[in-house]
Amino acid sequence: MATAPKFRIDIDVHDLLTHSAAGPVAAPAGKGMKLPDPVFPRFPEKLLDPGPNVIPEKRDWTLPQVYRKMRGWLFPYIQRAVAAFRRRGPFGRRWSRGLQFCLGHLG
Repeated sequence: MATAPKFRIDIDVHDLLTHSAAGPVAAPAGKGMKLPDPVFPRFPEKLLDPGPNVIPEKRDWTLPQVYRKMRGWLFPYIQRAVAAFRRRGPFGRRWSRGLQFCLGHLG
């Protein structure tokens, strides 16, 4: 029976990796480029606004704002819950298996 080699890559690549000089990698030279100017703050007039003195008791949300938030967390949450219910049954995995066992022996 043939024995497997110690390494499974090409011999030239193996020699290059094992016998190359180990040293710190030099940082690339800068090209004189810089990051673009940020668009922050988007609304500079709101940056210095301290807000109301008294917190409002009721907030007014528009229907598009509510729907956007629901799409962000409520709808995915309900989808996962429905998918888990379909996978496991109404009482979880253990209960549904026991119920199937009992119903199978009754019929």
